[in-house]
Amino acid sequence: TKLDGFNISNKKIVLMGATNHLDQIDRALKSRFSKEIKIDLIQDKEIEGFLKSLITPYKISYHAYLHLNEIANRCKGKNYSNRDLTTIINEAYNKTNKYKSQNKIHEVMLPSDLDEVLDIKQKINKDISDIKKRRKECEDQYEAWKQGLLKHLKPTKDETKVEKKYVFYSLNGLGRGKHYSHEPTDLAPFVKNPFDNWYDGNLTVDEFRGFHTKNKDKDSQFNNIMIPDPSNHYIELN
Repeated sequence: TKLDGFNISNKKIVLMGATNHLDQIDRALKSRFSKEIKIDLIQDKEIEGFLKSLITPYKISYHAYLHLNEIANRCKGKNYSNRDLTTIINEAYNKTNKYKSQNKIHEVMLPSDLDEVLDIKQKINKDISDIKKRRKECEDQYEAWKQGLLKHLKPTKDETKVEKKYVFYSLNGLGRGKHYSHEPTDLAPFVKNPFDNWYDGNLTVDEFRGFHTKNKDKDSQFNNIMIPDPSNHYIELN
């Protein structure tokens, strides 16, 4: 009766309902709707493609992706709706999340995850030892595939942070060659010694007062040129 008694309005009101189980809907309720539009279930030949579209946002192993063909074959002739197929993928990934907390190798969806979910849906009872054996086989298969793939990939870049500290004893240089342990390795030989005999006619001050700090990608963080600097103190670079 709640479908009756809509307030009168100049606006057109369209009432729609949807179900995957029309046979379970009360006839009196169905009679309230003037039209019935049937959208057929997905065809058997479309199931595999639909499953592959569903796994796009998930982390899935290469073997599990290939195994979708077998899963699709097992779903043919079962009159599964799109929601049923979506639930199979979602539940399989729930199992992935469960098992990866127990075994770090199980980091992606494996064929065994799909099998376990579909076995439950199709009410296929298997011994727990057989289920664990199948899962272990899939984990070992994925680990072997992963290690084989890593051999053909470039090694990851070592991004370990290395901190270096350089101490400059006055702007005449690095202690006039007396503190070699503090000297940056990329300084040109003519820069190292002596530090007090440099001359550049382009400079307004005829002496070396410091390093140029523009190029910081080098070991010393300094370029091999001279700049005038009226200050006179030592600096510590981290």
